[in-house]
Amino acid sequence: MKLVIVDNDKALLRSWELILTNEGYEALCFGNPALAYQHFSSGAHADVLITDYRMPEVNGDLLIRASRKNNFDIDVYVLISGHLDGMTDSERKNLSADFALKKPVDLQELLQLLHTLQRERKHHA
Repeated sequence: MKLVIVDNDKALLRSWELILTNEGYEALCFGNPALAYQHFSSGAHADVLITDYRMPEVNGDLLIRASRKNNFDIDVYVLISGHLDGMTDSERKNLSADFALKKPVDLQELLQLLHTLQRERKHHA
């Protein structure tokens, strides 16, 4: 399963890339949402896009919205944020992601979500 991860925290990206690759996923990481946007603009595919919410250039929700608007080849959108608890219910409902995970992300929670998505993908294939 092909994952694209977007976060301005480069140390987090490196650790997730190692962990997820060791778990058998193909992980491509971007420290800048504009680079990820360019990647998908060229026609690239991802089974899952995982993006941080708060980044200096643009927030992850806007990246997801732009990706959906441009019909990029992305199957599932996951938003991670340390600020989910501070959001109102209506703000959470307006997020464009399929799933939202609280940061710092519980690695087991992320792996469980990815395993579930992978099983569903194989079941529908």
